[in-house]
Amino acid sequence: MIERDDEGMTLVELIVVIAVSALFVGLLAGLFINGIKAQEQATARDRATGQANVVSSSIGSSVRNAVAVRVSGSGSRLDARVLTAAGGFECRAWVLDGTALRYSAGATPRSSAVSGWTPLATGVAPTLSGAKAFALQGTQAISFGLTITDNAQTATVTDGAKAQGFKAGGVACF
Repeated sequence: MIERDDEGMTLVELIVVIAVSALFVGLLAGLFINGIKAQEQATARDRATGQANVVSSSIGSSVRNAVAVRVSGSGSRLDARVLTAAGGFECRAWVLDGTALRYSAGATPRSSAVSGWTPLATGVAPTLSGAKAFALQGTQAISFGLTITDNAQTATVTDGAKAQGFKAGGVACF
């Protein structure tokens, strides 16, 4: 009679256990990596969308409260003379500086040196015809079109607004 020792594993059983374990760990790692990539994409899309909302809100509300607007010939700069809540006037301007949309506001006309202006969004490209970011529609309305890209995720802003403020006087912004 052959006696059998069942207290251990054979080499074949050990190799099978290691192979199955490696396969299981590989599947888990793949799921984990895909989850991280999806989270990064969602975060980038949220950042791009958030920047698009800030841009749209900033331009839209300012232009609606403006008494006058001007768009540069290149379509990369928008200036507005805005009626403030206190009843005074403020000069506001937005410029597409390379891939950054910058903003400035103050009591005097905004400078052409835009490097010190507040960046509202980065990764910005114009979408209006002629590679313009801003276009004048008549004398009091503007349209604007931009795409904002963050880590290959884009958000598009295409909107318009009309200057509706009515008050004479104030500063000459342009």
